[in-house]
Amino acid sequence: MKWIFQSVLLWILIIEAVLAAELPFKVQTLISDLRYPWGMAFITPTELLITEKGGAVKYIQLNKQTSKTIATLPVAQVGQGGLLDIALHPKFKQNRWVYLTYSKAVTGGYTTVLARSIFNDGQLKQIKELLLTSATSRASHHFGSRIVFDQQGYLYMTIGDRGDRRNSQRLDTHAGKVLRLTAEGKPAKDNPFISHLKG
Repeated sequence: MKWIFQSVLLWILIIEAVLAAELPFKVQTLISDLRYPWGMAFITPTELLITEKGGAVKYIQLNKQTSKTIATLPVAQVGQGGLLDIALHPKFKQNRWVYLTYSKAVTGGYTTVLARSIFNDGQLKQIKELLLTSATSRASHHFGSRIVFDQQGYLYMTIGDRGDRRNSQRLDTHAGKVLRLTAEGKPAKDNPFISHLKG
């Protein structure tokens, strides 16, 4: 018990020292009208897209300190659900593809969806669902979801366990998994367990 107390005391002293020090940076508010922001994707160092839980996608210009809603998706904003992550395709400059994940109401409850759109003329256009996951549950939490691309152009999408830890070990559901997908939202052909999972 003594070492636990000493560790806690040490951390308190470190935190106090950091707070008391003069920090070599300043805080500046650039955008203040965001409501429950969740994910962001930088187009350039001064331009980015931000998702809001309620379904809005905002186009932010940091150098002008402006924000504009460029799309609103019909998400299921329930509990932890809503519009989740956003990512640009590795060849975004050529194809202008933007990927999004969000929660959706379906028969039997809610699930997590992967969609793709095109960013042109300051708008998100042609929003298309690529994957309706088999992570359906009536639970309103643990939807996931993050998106990242690897150097081969495969998309990795995380999905929460939907409140049931056992889902992570089950091969008949997407819940609790990391999905490795093509740019079209299809399973990569050399994925492990590809014959077991749906989608």
